[in-house]
Amino acid sequence: MKKRDSIFFRLTAAFIGFGLIPILAATLVLYSAFRGNMEEVVLRDFSNLVRYAGENISRALEAYSSLNAEIYYQDVDDGVMLAEFLKDKDVEERERSLTLNMVMQNILDQDSRIRTACFVDRQGRMNYATKNTQKVMDEELWSGAVEDLRELSDGVRIAVSHKDSYFPGSENEVMTFVCDFNDITSFSTARDSLGTLYLDLDSSAISEMASDVSLNEEGIFRIMDQERVCIYSSEDGEIGKSLAQVPDAGFSGGEYQKYIKKQGNYYVYFKIPGTAWTAEVQVSEAAVMKNIRAVQIYVGIFLLVSICALLLVYRNYLKGIRKPMGRLIRGMNEIRGGNLKARVETGRMDEIGSLADGLNRMAGELDGYIQRVYVSELRQRETELDMLKTQIQPHYLYNTLEVIRMQAVSNDDPETGEMVESLSKQLRYLIGKTGDLVTLRQEVGNISEYFRLLKIRYEGRFSLMTDIPEEAEELYILKLSLQPVVENAVKHGLIPKSGEGIVQISASVQERFLEVTVMDDGVGMDEDALRNLQRSLDSDEDPAYSDGRTHIGIRNTAERLRKSYRAEFGIRITGVSGFGTVVSLRYPLIRDGGKEKQEKI
Repeated sequence: MKKRDSIFFRLTAAFIGFGLIPILAATLVLYSAFRGNMEEVVLRDFSNLVRYAGENISRALEAYSSLNAEIYYQDVDDGVMLAEFLKDKDVEERERSLTLNMVMQNILDQDSRIRTACFVDRQGRMNYATKNTQKVMDEELWSGAVEDLRELSDGVRIAVSHKDSYFPGSENEVMTFVCDFNDITSFSTARDSLGTLYLDLDSSAISEMASDVSLNEEGIFRIMDQERVCIYSSEDGEIGKSLAQVPDAGFSGGEYQKYIKKQGNYYVYFKIPGTAWTAEVQVSEAAVMKNIRAVQIYVGIFLLVSICALLLVYRNYLKGIRKPMGRLIRGMNEIRGGNLKARVETGRMDEIGSLADGLNRMAGELDGYIQRVYVSELRQRETELDMLKTQIQPHYLYNTLEVIRMQAVSNDDPETGEMVESLSKQLRYLIGKTGDLVTLRQEVGNISEYFRLLKIRYEGRFSLMTDIPEEAEELYILKLSLQPVVENAVKHGLIPKSGEGIVQISASVQERFLEVTVMDDGVGMDEDALRNLQRSLDSDEDPAYSDGRTHIGIRNTAERLRKSYRAEFGIRITGVSGFGTVVSLRYPLIRDGGKEKQEKI
């Protein structure tokens, strides 16, 4: 036996081909899908975080911007609006300065986030109020801090995040919101500026929002304006600069969120509502895939351990079946060599043990069979003789009946001879014809022989009439399906009647079926008996009738028709008590012994 034909070789090949290789392939496919899904999940988390921060920043910027409108609601003595006060040329400088300082202090008190409120009129005169108590502003430093303004929204500008170091010793991180104060005393002057309001707001809130996004040291959170200038950044040294290395999101249409992968980094963008700014997160690919690499290591270790464990189990399994299989093969070779006394002992209760037990029993039984081979040969000869006898018996019976008939004729007993001849023909019809189908002509011919016996037995009381067209005579019906109906008519209809009786068989070929009618002029049946008999024929019931008649033959015929053909083919019985009974049988149209199939109905 070649090595590749060994069951162990095939088992090993199957283990590798259908075990290890599919496991490795499935692991690689699943890992690849997991890696893509993991990357998508991580980026989705970053997108959700930057969106959350961007929406919060939008609300904060909107709140900060609304603080600039407070100046329009400030009034001075006696309900005079600030715009009217500033336009009044009769107001002394000292009074103007004190009033503006008071207004700035009112605005400063409106919100705890405002650190400094400053107003510069058209002549460049400055008035301010600040929480940096006992400190005087360095106007030159202040001008440098707020000279680079970025457009935030309609009418509101903002200076990038900076420190309010223009107050000596102050290092507060602030963002300066700037808006013009227009003359709203009339419609024609609504666009005329009376001065500019500067509000320094503490930017710690934005820093706190940004800290939620900076998940690790690789991530950087930024706020960029439409000109790609950094308004805020968690990375030192980026604020106020144009960062060329950071790609532009390039939002189009209704886009408000997207991400870009470039040069080993992922950039996640969110367009801050109500502004032209974007909140952005930059995170390295290594940081995104860090968790995936850990999973990769775990999967590799698990796969390696699983394969080693599988190989160990497979090795022990092969070792456990190789030895008993070897014993089984050696025992088979001994038995094949003629040693029928050889036995195989495996000590196992599994399939191999069952094979060994079967082999041992086979060897013992084979030894006994050899001793009984001659008996088997004798029994075979007896069987052959029985088959010959079976073939001889019908011919012997026919020949014997013919001898009896000839003897009756020789003894001038023609009636007995006629009865024996009729019986012989019926026996030939009964056991001499093969198959379950006969022509209607053959079935009616057998019934005619039956009536020959009745005519002699009952001295001509009963007669048979037939009305069968030629086209119906060669149609096939179930063998012995009319005979029980005719016998039933004679037994239950004609015999109980006094005087002569007639059974008439007629047939008609319809479009889709053959209908054969057996009618007698006997005693008939009452309505209850007819109804019970018809119900019995239509089902598997076996009722006992009040008159003691069970009609077994006709019930068997109905059951044969029901099982051989469809439900529409069967038996229907009508009649009137005292006037006779009519039995109608429907058959499918079958020609040539059933070679032509039943016509579709």
